[in-house]
Amino acid sequence: MLEKLLEFKDADFEGAGGIPKCFEGLDDKYGPVRYWAVIGLHNLCVGRSDIQKAKTAIGKLIYDDSWSVRIAAAQALCDWGEQEKGLPVLVEAIGNSHASTRHFAMVAMEKIGNKARPALGAIKARLKDGYAGRVAKRIVAKL
Repeated sequence: MLEKLLEFKDADFEGAGGIPKCFEGLDDKYGPVRYWAVIGLHNLCVGRSDIQKAKTAIGKLIYDDSWSVRIAAAQALCDWGEQEKGLPVLVEAIGNSHASTRHFAMVAMEKIGNKARPALGAIKARLKDGYAGRVAKRIVAKL
């Protein structure tokens, strides 16, 4: 798995040339590989055609077994204008029983900015939730 992860980090330096490698990683058996594949596509896809292909492929990962993969996929979809698909995943994740999952999802909510506005009620419900609550306070202040 480590070798595969290092390949994805190398793909970061290839720019658009790393996109095919990231698409391959979306189907990997290891969650961390799928996660970094999503992150790679989110960062590397800038053209309309690449983004459209990535949306289709990443859209399936909002149901992944790994919450980190789901959250990364949901954030990418929201950034690419697919909030109706991504935002419900983030809302579900901020209610997860694991603090780290809630925090990671809340950070994703913060990063999507104003696109998180429809989830403001769910975000406010987490204001006293440790680290996630600290991020929630920043989001509420911004929105």
